[in-house]
Amino acid sequence: PFQFTKETWQDYTKQMGVDYSLDDRLDYTKSKEVVEHFTNKNKELLKGVLSRNPNDTETYMAHKLGRQGVTKFFNAEPTTTIDKVVSSKAMRANKNVFYRENGKPRTVSEVYSIFDDKFK
Repeated sequence: PFQFTKETWQDYTKQMGVDYSLDDRLDYTKSKEVVEHFTNKNKELLKGVLSRNPNDTETYMAHKLGRQGVTKFFNAEPTTTIDKVVSSKAMRANKNVFYRENGKPRTVSEVYSIFDDKFK
């Protein structure tokens, strides 16, 4: 239900000390429990990076970019092009977010605006 990758599911269930199988990712109750843990961990990380409580956009970005990616994102200058911040794999998987229509990478500020528009 919350689209965990195998690796993320295994990492977080291990951190939580629960013995959930990969098939348990499809169990709504178990998956919700893990996503809540995952979200709280991301909020803790972001609070340190941002020196304040994160908003919904920032929390969502942590989910999409991963812990390392979101840290790098929020430590970058707003005018930095996103290809200097996120992996090429992420860029390819999310072309509509990371690239302009002309094929050039967006800036950090532009990418933030795209994510932020999801919560308006």
